[in-house]
Amino acid sequence: ALTGGSYEGKVYGFPLAVEGHGYVYHKDMFAAAGITEVPKTLTELKDACEKLVAAGYTPFSSNFMEFYQSAIFHFNSPLARQADPMAFIDGLNKGTETIVGNQAFIDMANLVAVEFKYAKSPLNTDFNTQVSDFATGQAAMMVGGTWSQPALDAVDPNMDVGMFPMPMSEDAAANDKFYVSSSPF
Repeated sequence: ALTGGSYEGKVYGFPLAVEGHGYVYHKDMFAAAGITEVPKTLTELKDACEKLVAAGYTPFSSNFMEFYQSAIFHFNSPLARQADPMAFIDGLNKGTETIVGNQAFIDMANLVAVEFKYAKSPLNTDFNTQVSDFATGQAAMMVGGTWSQPALDAVDPNMDVGMFPMPMSEDAAANDKFYVSSSPF
């Protein structure tokens, strides 16, 4: 976390909080749908969504109405998957790298397509609606992190939820990571 607050070897700031993001999910809905393990691959996520639908649940409450879900969580995850993220960003700035055709960004686009397929009105859902729909049991999953807990606790402090990394590809080992950063807000 010091990298973001350092310049030329000197520390100029430090994070007050570090947040990770992934999919927050209702454990009871997963169990009722016969899902015994969290998805570790994109195919497993699609299968879980189909089981949730068959059990009468909406799989996702997705917020693509506001910039930060796409700009922070969905965009930063494939950046973090680059062999050398800072070199990749430098290459983007210099025009020697591109997002087009980059496998990590293709993987993220495929993951977003799954969210769109299995969410109710993702382009018209804001953060409050996303959390409300999830907290009141209208959806089985949502993108979330440490910032989600206070809102969930306000609805039901005993809500049985968990969190798992976003399975962007078929590589279960690469998907077994929570991406974290200091809070942008």
